[in-house]
Amino acid sequence: MSSVSDRPIALLYVIRDEISGNWLDLVTEDDVIVLVENGVYRQQSQLPPISRIYALTSDCSARSVEPRAQIIDHGQWVDLSLRCQHIIRI
Repeated sequence: MSSVSDRPIALLYVIRDEISGNWLDLVTEDDVIVLVENGVYRQQSQLPPISRIYALTSDCSARSVEPRAQIIDHGQWVDLSLRCQHIIRI
């Protein structure tokens, strides 16, 4: 199981879709992205170049996807949510 970074989080982006609007330029290195639902289908080229990109294990398993992100479980997602200043769902 992957560990989740202890660095402070400015924004937590929860990405639910394979394709979504122009939000990539807003993401900073202090932010975190969690891919859930159909968001786990995203390719590396569809994500900003930051180090903290995670994918929810249950959604990856349900879709038989091996994402190019660190895998986290629901408990780790909750930990990330509690440490961030704001959550943005896309």
